[in-house]
Amino acid sequence: EEPLCALLLPWLLIQRRLISADRLCSQLGLSKRFFKALKAQPRLPVRANSRFLLALSLRLKLARWPGLYLASWQGEAQRLGVFDRPFSHGVCSEAVLAEGFKAAAIGQEIRRRISSQIRKQDGKPLPTFN
Repeated sequence: EEPLCALLLPWLLIQRRLISADRLCSQLGLSKRFFKALKAQPRLPVRANSRFLLALSLRLKLARWPGLYLASWQGEAQRLGVFDRPFSHGVCSEAVLAEGFKAAAIGQEIRRRISSQIRKQDGKPLPTFN
């Protein structure tokens, strides 16, 4: 795992579309491991809100994400309780199974319920990266 500070500047350049990850890594002679770590970082939505942080926390640890470099975003992640742990959505797979869902429908229903829990949150707008 690459150090967070090492990913920040390259990540920002790529987010702002000033250079592609391929070109940046080849011009700087960065390792394939670094390239993979950089490419694995989620892209920012045009208008981010607190729901974005909740959903993202289910995929990765926000404390290790270079996109959380703004103090206001860190504060919002801490307020939501997802800075260093995933969003606690309360969706229980046992309840889905007990309702009779089968096979692929189980996963679809769990994802739908988690999305529903995220949409119930306030969706507070976050400052942009200008």
